[in-house]
Amino acid sequence: MRRSGIDFAIALVLLAACADRGDKPAGIETAWHVGPRWTLVHELTIGAVEGPGPHVFATIGDIEVAPDGRIIVLERESNEIRIFDASGTHVRTAGRSGSGPGEFDAAHGLEWLPGTDSLLVNDGSANRYSIFDRDGRFVRSMVRPLTGFGYNFPGGVANGLFYEEGSRRVDQTTYESFLVGLRLVTQAVLVDTVSLLKPPSPAIPSYSVQNARGGMYMAVPYTPTQVLDLSEDGALWWGFGSQYRIYQLTLEGDTLREVVVADAKPIPVSPADLQEWERSKFVRLFKERGGVIDFDRIPKHKPLFTDFFVDSAGFLWVDVPTADGRTAFDIFDTESRLLGRVATGIWRMPYVKPLVRNGRLYLVGLDDLTVPFVYVFRIERAQVQVEEGQRGASNR
Repeated sequence: MRRSGIDFAIALVLLAACADRGDKPAGIETAWHVGPRWTLVHELTIGAVEGPGPHVFATIGDIEVAPDGRIIVLERESNEIRIFDASGTHVRTAGRSGSGPGEFDAAHGLEWLPGTDSLLVNDGSANRYSIFDRDGRFVRSMVRPLTGFGYNFPGGVANGLFYEEGSRRVDQTTYESFLVGLRLVTQAVLVDTVSLLKPPSPAIPSYSVQNARGGMYMAVPYTPTQVLDLSEDGALWWGFGSQYRIYQLTLEGDTLREVVVADAKPIPVSPADLQEWERSKFVRLFKERGGVIDFDRIPKHKPLFTDFFVDSAGFLWVDVPTADGRTAFDIFDTESRLLGRVATGIWRMPYVKPLVRNGRLYLVGLDDLTVPFVYVFRIERAQVQVEEGQRGASNR
């Protein structure tokens, strides 16, 4: 296990406290106004740059955390589920590439199934779900009654059902997304369909290449995208990165509230950002297949947010772009107040949603060599005295 040069005693960066240094986004007020109130304390890093052991990851597809604190890592290239105890010690490896029981074609998502003490592995390429017990032993598989899948897995569990995002073609260039709710017993049975809000701006078509060397689609970098999250109370959270406006909805489509930062300012895309993107393995693979990059299609500014999730206490964590690319979260309380911003000091790996479990933040980050690691921080929360009128979001 390795630290990869990151300062791990990271205090929560309060926007109000940092105003004199120019770190505060224009027009945003916060409820924290007297010194730091939360602290992220680094507890653990799982990973290594090289070696033969289970701590070396090529590509991490997803992570989960069991109720007893075990950390479950989906190693995408080897199609393995690697289980570590709360101290980072490797306990067991399950799964491998193949078509047999407990094997995967291209596993791309994990979900802990509450009340069953078991783990679901989503293998969209093979169109099946595989269920493992808490110790990583294969239990059964069932047909995934959907067509198509993305690089990552947006979905979760709500009201006893397992939800996954699906899509249907509207026309030649447009797809419409929705959620499907499945009851998982001996087989996956479709019992619910949830419509999603329409994006406030049109989607930018992906780069694509089709030739004798194969086909490939690749998203245009820094384009706003749809983000959704299912919270533990059964609510659906939805937003689109072109506007700092996040909706909390019932699964029936009723709006419970909106979280809005009206004066948020986007960060420009720098030449260094483009150079870093060009060095990524996805761009390299796209070019190897004959793809051509049209830089005029890349937005001049980054989205206002790229991801979000809601923790078990109801706090909304919004992943916002920063000038240096290291991950930071705006944190909102249950009344939609923007409390402050936490800087992790880590370049988060896209597509793997962070988690908060047992008072800890779990996320996948990349070191300077783009090697993935799992980072664990303990969240220390101090009491916050909120004064009237200091609100950074609306509760509607």
